[in-house]
Amino acid sequence: MSMQAYFSGDMEAFNQRLALISEAPLNYFENDFEQLRNLEASCLSNGDKEGAKQHQHTRLEIQAFFDGLALYQLIGQPQYNDLFDQPVAAQDGKIVMPMVLPISLDSPEAKPVLVEKIFGSYDETEFKEYLMLLKNAMSEQSFALNLACNGHATNLNYDANTKQWIFVDSEHLPAESYADDVDVLADVIMKHHGGSQGINLVTTVYTQAKNEPQARTVLARLSQNESWKDLHVTTEEKLTRCVVAGGDLFRLAISHGVGSERVGNALTTYNDKDGIVDGLTLALMQKNQNVAMLLLKNIINHPDDYPVFFSKERIGALLEITYQKRMWGLVSPLLEIYEQLNKKEVTEIFGRKLTNNALETACLGGDINAVGLILASRKVEPTQRALLWAFSYGNVEVVRMLIADGRLTPTPDMLKQALVRNNLKWPNRLEMLKALTQQPGGLVLTREDLTSRLFR
Repeated sequence: MSMQAYFSGDMEAFNQRLALISEAPLNYFENDFEQLRNLEASCLSNGDKEGAKQHQHTRLEIQAFFDGLALYQLIGQPQYNDLFDQPVAAQDGKIVMPMVLPISLDSPEAKPVLVEKIFGSYDETEFKEYLMLLKNAMSEQSFALNLACNGHATNLNYDANTKQWIFVDSEHLPAESYADDVDVLADVIMKHHGGSQGINLVTTVYTQAKNEPQARTVLARLSQNESWKDLHVTTEEKLTRCVVAGGDLFRLAISHGVGSERVGNALTTYNDKDGIVDGLTLALMQKNQNVAMLLLKNIINHPDDYPVFFSKERIGALLEITYQKRMWGLVSPLLEIYEQLNKKEVTEIFGRKLTNNALETACLGGDINAVGLILASRKVEPTQRALLWAFSYGNVEVVRMLIADGRLTPTPDMLKQALVRNNLKWPNRLEMLKALTQQPGGLVLTREDLTSRLFR
């Protein structure tokens, strides 16, 4: 809301309003509402409709202001469900902001728009350079930054006309203005966010719609600046700080391939449900199966904490990612959730029938995606015939998948039958033998088998 006040030129009134709220006891508002109702009733009884209308307007304006605050803080609560088509995350400012815009910003040119989201972990020197580079790049236009760190958010605005920064922390009112001195400003921000040694920061950059094209161009140019790149090089130390910080920085760490051990430790120290759900998607996209499985188990074990996660649309999208990335280990648990949400058994997914016939056909044709999906669903028991088809037609990788699945044990007779039935060249036969014998659960061949004419 402070960003909206800044863009609408209403910072003075914003400060006054918050100062009054912070000083007033709760019964002040209750008494004030009652007084306004009495004044409105008195005007109506005296025939003063305009006066009554004015008192009503004042009362409704106060209520609307508090409604806006409540919507920001409690958007995920049941009383707001009717406003949205599907469940929303707690405190999602992007969804709320268009609903509580001041009249002065409610136009296509004036409305605030999000132009960039920047993730980073900085020490004191790096943070000062970060602010300087950002200010120099955006100096020709006014902009607003939402700074989120360790569960606390502040607002920083830059006025291109006065060359001043305006910093707003709801826990330390009023808003403070600073001259164009990033050293002082950086110290203040780090102090407010409790980061004397360093700061893990998610910066959301806003400007007004009329300035959006220019802002995007400037920030794209900034992203190629060598000093800017150096600030955002992902080091081991920064990744560790990001995992501990949680939130969007937890997402950042996962997107850079952080291991399951550190993620597991982080899950015991913070409670960012949105970060965990988004982290699962990122882990799938990165093909980081260990982390993805760890996060999925955490969600499944605490279903009441993740109402946004359990929707047919979301699970369907995650299943599609697992299919595209061939992360077969996650298909079965996701498919089980999907069936529970649909209240019926799934017999086909992405056009693939989950049947024995479909598996055998996929093995014959060497369709690795189909074989992986059907095996991972755990709905189909692989057959000797499926393995025979895969071997007979030279589909080495499919043979490996069938053996690795662990539910099928090949026999020497099946191997001999396959070799007799087709005309595979020796190198391919050798690859097949490796696939069948050099992994757990594989075929054990005797000396007699290996010296038989089939292998000469």
